[in-house]
Amino acid sequence: MKKLIFVAALAVAACGETATEEPMVEEEVVAEEPAMETAMAADGMATPGVYEVTLPNGDVWTETVNADGTYTSAGPNGEEESGTWTQESPERYCTTKEGETEPTCYSETMSEDGVWSSTEEGTEDTATVVRVS
Repeated sequence: MKKLIFVAALAVAACGETATEEPMVEEEVVAEEPAMETAMAADGMATPGVYEVTLPNGDVWTETVNADGTYTSAGPNGEEESGTWTQESPERYCTTKEGETEPTCYSETMSEDGVWSSTEEGTEDTATVVRVS
């Protein structure tokens, strides 16, 4: 009988304890996107940024390169282009236009006087690049 009273007392005590405990709050676990490895541009800075690109014909395009691997470009006559980019090394920058599957790659160099040149691979088309921000 003593055992039964002791067990009943424990049960009552246990019920009393759970009644005063704070309710458990489940934390929401947010899966983080893996951070894109920071690529380095020909000027030695991280690739993401805004650039002014002067084509061989003199047209100036503004290209915004985003840290998420996307880019947008705006031309002088309202033309627009977007897609994805990769930069394997400071000397090689590639873009894949939206709707296309094959990238266009550029060999990039900085001259001793600080001029940044970007030549489309397989051509002699060389543009001048200036980082705006």
